[in-house]
Amino acid sequence: MSSYPSRPVAAVKTAQTAASATSAAVTTTSKFLAVKRWVQDHPVMAVAALLAVGTGVTYYVQTTQASRGPSKGGRKAGGKPGKKAAKSDKSSSSPESASPSISTSQESLSNETDESALFPEDITALNETERKLLANRAKQHGNTYYARGDLKDAIRLYTQAIALHADPMFYSNRAACYLRTKQWLEVIADTSAALELAPRYVKAISRRAQAFEAMGMWNEALKDWTSLAVLEGFKVQSTLEASDRVIHQLAEARATELTQSRAKKLPSGAFVTAYMQAFHAHSPEALAIHLSLVPKTE
Repeated sequence: MSSYPSRPVAAVKTAQTAASATSAAVTTTSKFLAVKRWVQDHPVMAVAALLAVGTGVTYYVQTTQASRGPSKGGRKAGGKPGKKAAKSDKSSSSPESASPSISTSQESLSNETDESALFPEDITALNETERKLLANRAKQHGNTYYARGDLKDAIRLYTQAIALHADPMFYSNRAACYLRTKQWLEVIADTSAALELAPRYVKAISRRAQAFEAMGMWNEALKDWTSLAVLEGFKVQSTLEASDRVIHQLAEARATELTQSRAKKLPSGAFVTAYMQAFHAHSPEALAIHLSLVPKTE
């Protein structure tokens, strides 16, 4: 008995493969057209989304390049994002109490409890170790005042700590006070100073983003929220929600601006015709008369 030739089977398999490839190409094309139509229907949202993605990618590249070099003796305030970074949004309104590890033989300074000793007449007469010790003590006093709700004295002690030793944590703690008193410009100034010293300081970024958002500075707020999301590995839900919230605010502001600046003009004849046809049917003769009466617009 003779067997069937193998060539027809191979031809069938080839046809099936070609059909699968064609189906995949059609699916890809359909997805592309769907995305294209969405972008055409929602241009403002598309621009806002691209801005958010671009900001995140840019910040990620910059921070990656900046972190390639070894940083010996770096502080946690501007160090690597990790578990503490993931919890930053929950505690962004509270000052930090972590103190730098400073070794000294002058126990009289480390055991000092009198607040007046934190305000020496001549700071320049102190050496670096003495200034750091006094600054850390002033910061601790500021934290105590902050916990009591005495923001005025907390700001006074944080300011003295900064005068003794410029530390990103001191700037960020003072910004936390300004955040509670809604002094947005002061928040932005202090957090920006902290980020100059520690660019990856997540608490400073979070506080500045809140200040930008409160002032309606949507572009700046979106940049900070997106940068924070990148540093946190997109794992903190509150940060992602803040980014989404600002994107909507930015899109709404942009849409309002476009609407107000758009020139007013009459609708086209084709639009008027289609609109009128939606209400009742016309005979060909009546439709021809109607079209002749519609004013032509350019």
